Amino acid sequence: MVVPILLDALLMVESYRGARHQISFLPELTESVDALLREVTIVEKSKEWAKA
Repeated sequence: MVVPILLDALLMVESYRGARHQISFLPELTESVDALLREVTIVEKSKEWAKA
């Protein structure tokens, strides 16, 4: 779960710096990172609720 988030986050940073990717990638990368973080949160909350 962590690796895709890190990869997309690194691509976002590189895009902001203008080093490798054009700025047109940012909306998709932002959505991707947000979605992955939501999934992680959902999984964590589900595990917490299962313990309760």
